[in-house]
Amino acid sequence: MRELQTARAMLAADVAQVVSRPANAPGAAFGGFEGVGAGVEADRHMVLFRGVGALEADSTVATSLLAVEYHVDEEGRLVRRTRDALLPGPNAQMGERRLLEGARDVRFEFFDGLAWRETWPAQASAAPQAVAILANIPRYGDVRLSAFVGLR
Repeated sequence: MRELQTARAMLAADVAQVVSRPANAPGAAFGGFEGVGAGVEADRHMVLFRGVGALEADSTVATSLLAVEYHVDEEGRLVRRTRDALLPGPNAQMGERRLLEGARDVRFEFFDGLAWRETWPAQASAAPQAVAILANIPRYGDVRLSAFVGLR
């Protein structure tokens, strides 16, 4: 249960802080999400860009953007990766945390205001209204972890 609660809390925190950015590179997103969806099983992922803040020595707050990727690895586990650079590169600081270790059939859905969709267009002009991670957990069966996008 703790694993599910942690995954849901991380998803909610990430999508609450989604920040739109100009599409200045192939695959970059304007609406805060890259084009994502089911596709090839080993390539299921969701990438979003979120704002983060840090307290400086002089008590001011510095803000920056963080790239966050939810990825299904080759063993079917959900992994959350973070990158302090928006575009991958040799100097980007990476972090990784495994979520939902025993999950099977992990996939993502996006709520556009009318219906849930399995994909989100790469060049969408806005972020979805909500995001969900769906998975089969052997102990609990089919689960759905969902969160509203942006602060509501």
